[in-house]
Amino acid sequence: MAADAAPEVVTNAIEAVGFIDEIAVKVAIGGNAAEYNAFKIWANNVKVATGDTLAGEAAVVASPHAAAAYLLGAERLLENEPTVEIEELNVGGNDSVALTIGVAVKDGEKRVMVDTAKIATMFEATSDLGDWTGAAKLTPTVTVSGTDANGKMSFIVAPSDGTVNRAFLRIHK
Repeated sequence: MAADAAPEVVTNAIEAVGFIDEIAVKVAIGGNAAEYNAFKIWANNVKVATGDTLAGEAAVVASPHAAAAYLLGAERLLENEPTVEIEELNVGGNDSVALTIGVAVKDGEKRVMVDTAKIATMFEATSDLGDWTGAAKLTPTVTVSGTDANGKMSFIVAPSDGTVNRAFLRIHK
């Protein structure tokens, strides 16, 4: 697709493909030609749920979880709606504002490998549980510290710069 394609051209292209997951794919791509091209590259390189065979575009089109797999940067097509779970939480000492958080993405009960950078962007923080988007919204600092062989990702997260009295953290879509 041309890099400067209009949003309606992108949307029409998605509709012409016939994705099972069409509505979610449209939302994930958002009418953006560059995002459409990135999705297409991902679709050509994603593997089947088990094994090392490339799934291919037809399998991506037939997948009910194509958009979620793409947004997570999954290495394999998902068989189930994925979940993002905090599996470990370690709070620093009294003078520390950073947390070490272990996160896993699961396809059913099975952990799956995804793009840690994409998961890192999902952390959100606020100083008021009733306000995640307004004046109380904080900008967390998230550092990827690794992924183990089982797919558990580790992040060091500072919910704020330390100037607020309290901070709440979540992983959001």
